[in-house]
Amino acid sequence: MKNLTVLLLVAFLATTTIAIKDVLLESNKIPKVTNDVVVEHIDSDVCTECQSIVTRFSEAMKDPSKLAALKLILGSLCHETAYELECKLFVRKLDVFMDKLLPYLNDTKKVCHKFHMCGNERITAFHKIALLYAHKMEAAVYNKKNRFLCEECRFAAQELEQLVNDEKTEEKVKKFISINICAKIPKYRGTCDLMLEDFLPDFFKQLNDLLKNAPQFCKNIGLCDKSRMLYEVKESLSNLLLTLFNNKSAKGQIALHQFVNGITEIRSAKHPQILMSCLECEIAVDALLIELRQNSTIYSIADDLRNGVCPILPVNFTLSCNDFLNLYAPTVVYMTMQQFTSEGICTGLVKACKSEDNSREYFNKLPLIEQNSVKCEACKKISEHFVEVLEDKDFRQRVTDGIEQNVCSYFPGVLVNVCENLMQNYLPIALNKIDGYFKKPDMCQSTFHVC
Repeated sequence: MKNLTVLLLVAFLATTTIAIKDVLLESNKIPKVTNDVVVEHIDSDVCTECQSIVTRFSEAMKDPSKLAALKLILGSLCHETAYELECKLFVRKLDVFMDKLLPYLNDTKKVCHKFHMCGNERITAFHKIALLYAHKMEAAVYNKKNRFLCEECRFAAQELEQLVNDEKTEEKVKKFISINICAKIPKYRGTCDLMLEDFLPDFFKQLNDLLKNAPQFCKNIGLCDKSRMLYEVKESLSNLLLTLFNNKSAKGQIALHQFVNGITEIRSAKHPQILMSCLECEIAVDALLIELRQNSTIYSIADDLRNGVCPILPVNFTLSCNDFLNLYAPTVVYMTMQQFTSEGICTGLVKACKSEDNSREYFNKLPLIEQNSVKCEACKKISEHFVEVLEDKDFRQRVTDGIEQNVCSYFPGVLVNVCENLMQNYLPIALNKIDGYFKKPDMCQSTFHVC
């Protein structure tokens, strides 16, 4: 049932994102424009679209050929999971699950309420931005002009600003991170909550400032700048000019690489065989994994999984869902945690260790008192490296550019400018705070519990 829930949610999000409609948002009361190209008129409300998706999904599942195609697609993905046999068994029985599920999909509005797509005002502003961009893409495809896109975007940006500016929104985000992340690492919960209190308000302030300038925001996403209608040509030319005349991103990547390399080359003065970054990374990850593998943490994550999945299923399934996840979720969470190792994370993911490095083996052979001394030395040397880098304003700016590029490269093209503006304003503030943390004389003792 978990797979079916995810499938419905993915289908809804995908359809909402790529939906191409020929109607502007009714809530802003902008008059409609008649176009030569006739496109089907449907309500752009999130709730209505959700109900439409549920109806279409229900009808598709009643079609044997479509159900067979779905089973074929899902079955081909099973070998990508760690539980291939169980996955294939579920896929084979998909028609049985569908027979049980379909009666509950008849009340589409009730289903969408369960997914928080009906009666949820907070999702509307984000939906409007996605829908407006779809209008722009449709206009380019059909060679139509809609002079109300810019005005509609500004209305939607103002609604987003109100949401971001609401103190309750920030408080809910803070509470969510505290409960679902900080609480899962009890040893560092106090530090995690303090940093949350310190960093989150600045992030929301910068996001609010970005949305306050609605015209610029809408230009950044291409809804208020007519020249962006020829997006592909402009983008290609812009990339060429960037390569030839502006090496800001290249300098940023080089600076970021130098910064990371500087950390990975720090060695212990007493024991030069030990790479400090590798040792610190493995010790930190081991401490985190120990916390995550505690029975209390495993059952807490399993409870979060159950409480997140079961309430969105039909009422008749809630009890069986609770029983099923109470029985199996802790085991699945435990098995998942066992897949992670500090060596694998620090070598393959964080790149803090070299594949041939044996710092941890050498460290483990030292007496306990010497191990504690090396831990303290590692923390202090890495802190000094951070302070040295962050005190160099020119190098810090290049590191900021490198982080910005790495973060914003994961965003779709329409949001890259918005991301870059947000990062350029927020990262200097965040780095100032990080600099302040590393300058504290008792940071290694009070924050990382070494020395």
